[in-house]
Order: sequence, then C-alpha cells, then structure tokens
Amino acid sequence: MQQSLWCAKRGFKRPFIIAILIVVSSVIGYVGVYYLNIPHMTWLIIGITIWFGLGTGGVYYIPWSVYVFLADVDEVLTGRRREGLYAGAMVMAGKLMRATVVFCLGVVLSLFGFESGIHHQPASAVNAINGVMIFGVAGMALIGIYFSVKMKLDKASHAEITKELERLKKGGRKEDATPEIRKLVKQLTGYEYDQCFGNNNVGFKFENKAGAF
Repeated sequence: MQQSLWCAKRGFKRPFIIAILIVVSSVIGYVGVYYLNIPHMTWLIIGITIWFGLGTGGVYYIPWSVYVFLADVDEVLTGRRREGLYAGAMVMAGKLMRATVVFCLGVVLSLFGFESGIHHQPASAVNAINGVMIFGVAGMALIGIYFSVKMKLDKASHAEITKELERLKKGGRKEDATPEIRKLVKQLTGYEYDQCFGNNNVGFKFENKAGAF
C-alpha cells in the first residue's frame, strides 16, 4: 500500500530503482558476512534480512502499480480497457519466471556438489550459492535498473496521456492534438498518433477494427 501511494505521488521509476539497490546492497552484505567472517554474525544477518525484505517488497509490489499505467497506454493504442489481460499476463509471467529461477538454481547447485538435508555443504556449493547471489540476483537487478531508466512512461507522461484520453472521450477531435502529444504517443506505443485509439489491428486477429475514438 505504501509503495502504491509513493508511486502515485512520485512516479514508479525512482522507487523501483531504490528498491532494487536495496536488494543489491543486501546481497553484497550477505556475501560479505560470509567471506569476511564478521563477528556478531547473527544480529548482522537479522539486520540485513530486514533491509532485504524492504527491498523485495518494493520490487514485488511496485510493478503492480505500473501495470495500471500501462493499461492507459494500451487504451491509447487499442481504444479498449484491458486491465484484466495485463493482470493475468503479469501473474503468469511471474509464475513462469519463479519456476525457471528455481529450476536453474537447482541445476547450478547440483553441479557444484550441493546436497539437501546435510548441515555442512562442501566449499564448492557455498561458493556457488554466493556466485548465484552476486551474478544472478545482483546481475539481474542491474539489468532491471537499466530497463527502468530506459522506460519512457513516467508520472508526467502518464498524466499527459490520460488528459488526451479524457479530451477525446469528451468529443475532442484528433486533428486538434498538439505536436507534443503526438510525439509522446509515438514514443509510448510505437505507432503514429493517427494509427492509435483503435485505428489498427492490435488485439484483433481476424478483423479490421474501426477506430474507437
């Protein structure tokens, strides 16, 4: 809930990047505790885990705030409201990704001698776990930051898009659209302004869809 309110006020890009950086710093902390053999390890791990939980909470929930923004962009392109479709796609993609990660993790650990049910793992397995955390978790997190920075949709652009949708729904003419909004629509959808608002075949496999606006 707090993440959603923050995204509503400040946009989602910065909070998401901050959450990812928290996750990266937590991973570095876990690996550092092991290799540096820091004293008072229990309390330090508890602290890192709490910090890690804050980051993972943001990483998980912030994209759910973003998908509402995406549904508005999709309406610009298709002329339809398809929030349910986006929600279903996000749930399916999340489940597929988690299953893939678990499978890959199991394969990697088995290759390095990890054995379930024993208290002391071989050094190769422990090093593999640390490697997965650094190159897997932190590496994917940095990729997430890269694509977040590249994303054109933010609070300001979303406000312009919703304003244009409201203008058209109230009977405004597409011919009166400003050059700025035409350029923004092209950036967010990949289609020219006059090809949007249902004036295309996106989402309609067997028919030509007349423009919704």
